[in-house]
Amino acid sequence: MVVDEKAQRAANYHEETIHSFMEMIAAAGLKNHEEIKRKHVNRRIGMHKIAKYNEIYPAIKKGSLLKKETTPIDIV
Repeated sequence: MVVDEKAQRAANYHEETIHSFMEMIAAAGLKNHEEIKRKHVNRRIGMHKIAKYNEIYPAIKKGSLLKKETTPIDIV
């Protein structure tokens, strides 16, 4: 392995990954990564079924995981 070549390949890979990510953000109609919500992410949950993350993982109240008594029962 030639370290200088590996470093350049890693830098190229990183740059292309960021570029592809930004293309996906734009394709979703978003302006930047901070706008991504669970409704934008899909997951295959069966051979012929796909669901959005907000359908799979319901929202929980901010701070509810800090105390056992306010933690949703299915997370405990």
